[in-house]
Amino acid sequence: MRHEEADHRFDPVATRLLDRVDARDINAILTGYIASADTATAAAAFIDRCGNSVVVMCDPAMGDIDYGLYVEEHTADALARELVPQADILTPNLFEAASCRCENG
Repeated sequence: MRHEEADHRFDPVATRLLDRVDARDINAILTGYIASADTATAAAAFIDRCGNSVVVMCDPAMGDIDYGLYVEEHTADALARELVPQADILTPNLFEAASCRCENG
């Protein structure tokens, strides 16, 4: 089974798990490697539920200079479009920063 296929099966599970978390109890969120656009969307929706009082640190792990993208293009786009703008702290590597995928605003 390919990694992307396994992650797509995880997406509905991630959404159901995040739906059960009381967002009022969350003070900070750290995102790291996310392998599908649907999981990025689920994470972004959860961050929205938490409101403005939560501190969001986003490591938009999507690739590096030697390898290129680790994720599919549409996943990289979802990370840049949905998670990066919500970050209070952003920690891209050189590839991610230079690719202009991590421009916030």
